[in-house]
Amino acid sequence: HVLGVAKPTRDTADAATEAARRTAGTLGIEFEVIPVENTFGAFMDQLGPVFDGYEEDETEENVQARVRGTTLMALSNKFNALVLTPDNKSESTVGYCTLYGDMVGALAPLGDCLKGLVYDLATILDTDPDARFDGSPVPNRVVERPPSAELREDQTDQEDLPPYDVIDPIARGYIEDRLD
Repeated sequence: HVLGVAKPTRDTADAATEAARRTAGTLGIEFEVIPVENTFGAFMDQLGPVFDGYEEDETEENVQARVRGTTLMALSNKFNALVLTPDNKSESTVGYCTLYGDMVGALAPLGDCLKGLVYDLATILDTDPDARFDGSPVPNRVVERPPSAELREDQTDQEDLPPYDVIDPIARGYIEDRLD
């Protein structure tokens, strides 16, 4: 009872969509590709006169994330289903997420996992001989490539954040150990 959804825009690498398709196939779940570029473009056309004279910044990235979130919520409403948010503890702690975008959803299965643990879990799934998958559920490309929300061309999380091996201990200390 799981539907995986790729929501590509001009900034989404074809390889990312194919990795998602491969993962869905390995997990045996349904998969849809719903391009959101036209919807994002309509928002930008609508906002264009108001934004005229301003440089592009995270505003446009957040609109794109919100279009993706709205798409998932429409599917949720139509099919009486829950949206699972991709939040993890590292990104939530530092606010590296978009309200009504990647934060949309009823449940965050990885919400209590630091980013390093998310990668560890992916590796375990791929190497556990007891895993019940026909093939590797997480393509190497997903684990090996720099993390990215693909909200602008060649964007990586590390352009905006310190490396996760720096963030994770800080997040752990702040959230779990209640340190200043």
